[in-house]
Amino acid sequence: MNATETNYNQLAKEVIEEFNKLTDFSYHGELPLGETWGITFSRHRDSDVLENSNFEVISDDLMEKFPDDCQVENFNHWAVGWVDNLCVKMIDDKGNCTEAGKLAFGWKENLENYPIACEMHFSEKEREDFLETLENCYIPNDLRDNLPDDYINQIAEKLFEVNSVSISDGLDVEMVETACKELDFYSADEMVDFIEDIKKETAEIERLITLGDPYQKTLQSLIDEVRIFCLNKWR
Repeated sequence: MNATETNYNQLAKEVIEEFNKLTDFSYHGELPLGETWGITFSRHRDSDVLENSNFEVISDDLMEKFPDDCQVENFNHWAVGWVDNLCVKMIDDKGNCTEAGKLAFGWKENLENYPIACEMHFSEKEREDFLETLENCYIPNDLRDNLPDDYINQIAEKLFEVNSVSISDGLDVEMVETACKELDFYSADEMVDFIEDIKKETAEIERLITLGDPYQKTLQSLIDEVRIFCLNKWR
């Protein structure tokens, strides 16, 4: 066995040992986690677009090539609600690193050199997240009935044309309002109460964050929750 194989075997054992050190959850499934299986990649409720994209690309790759040695397990978690873990059989019956384990290590090395597992998949996920955020957090439900079927795509195109915005982090209420007015979707008067609600609630959230947030949520996630709250008031 060459040095590379020795290194793989040691890395595989370390992955298994890491699972046995975890104390923030318990596992009662059928996989022999902590024995021959370990956790390689994870995502959780608050993962960003890149983390979700990488997890999906890598999980699909490993499970397609080694369906018997890979499985995604969902865990409840006190801090982030839930966690998806890509569990991989790391050690075979002879005590050597499996081919699935080697592929997982290969992916880890790839991400260290370049953080995106698949550019095309990441771009698609960014687009999906952008359109979903735009629709769920910025467009009042009561105003949607009179809009064209493809209104979200039209607004997205206008935002990119005028503001060069194509990802969720670049959105704000005034920007979306301006795009909708330019598309003649609704008048400014119809948005006054909605915008004022968001401004007031967002200001209050920002004030509370300066005092400390016990749930350790990001400012952006809190603001998104505020927007959803305000939208519900329009239903």
